[in-house]
Amino acid sequence: MIKNLLALSLVLFLASGAFAGSWAMDDNSASVGVWDSSVDGLHATMVDPTGNPATNAHHSADRMEGTGSLYLDGVDDYIQMPTNAGIEVGDAVTGNLWASCWFKSDLTEAPTSSTTLMGTGDGGWFIGNFGDGATGLEYVAWVLTDSGGGYTEIVSNHTVPVWDNQWHYVETMFDSANATMSISIDGSNVTAGIHTENPNIRGDIFGNPVLVGENAGATGRYFGGLVDDVVIEAVPEPATMLMLGLGGIALIRKKR
Repeated sequence: MIKNLLALSLVLFLASGAFAGSWAMDDNSASVGVWDSSVDGLHATMVDPTGNPATNAHHSADRMEGTGSLYLDGVDDYIQMPTNAGIEVGDAVTGNLWASCWFKSDLTEAPTSSTTLMGTGDGGWFIGNFGDGATGLEYVAWVLTDSGGGYTEIVSNHTVPVWDNQWHYVETMFDSANATMSISIDGSNVTAGIHTENPNIRGDIFGNPVLVGENAGATGRYFGGLVDDVVIEAVPEPATMLMLGLGGIALIRKKR
């Protein structure tokens, strides 16, 4: 019974066009590879143009999950995910996209210049700060409408100051079916409506990959600090999620 349920879950999961990535950021070797523990195997790459890109040069024992985290210097370091539509624009059927991570900024006050924590960047989606003195984070998405038009949608969460050299947890949800975007910091959530029905995150402007610590659509907006346990999921339709919940959730993300 369980085997049949798992098999059906896999069929529904693959048919949905859904993808997931789970990067523990525990990497600590002479390689530049940042391992994705999900079944999709979206292994990322540490990039450090002026330093040592090997993960053992960026590994830190200061962590929230697993055995470590990865340090980005805020100057030119970032992590590049492989090209994949699921984590760039969301589920092929539902348009939904969920992202989360732990992070600890080097800063002790709000940034004075734009900073991107992760996302495809301008023209797609990102989590970051505009450098305008705000103490929290913004979730920004360039949205395509049914008619072919576009909007730039912004949800701000300033309920929790995050530029304090302490660990914080952020998660975002782009919910196409309900036309909402939400950003939660340390459990404090802000949700806002999107100004069109059946919206989708745009991938047609620049077609950039997901980066952690930099903005591929407006370069130079580096994040400096530690990053841990990054997860991005293209969330399938409810029927698929029901089956996965019953027996196949391990097919989305292997538990460490």
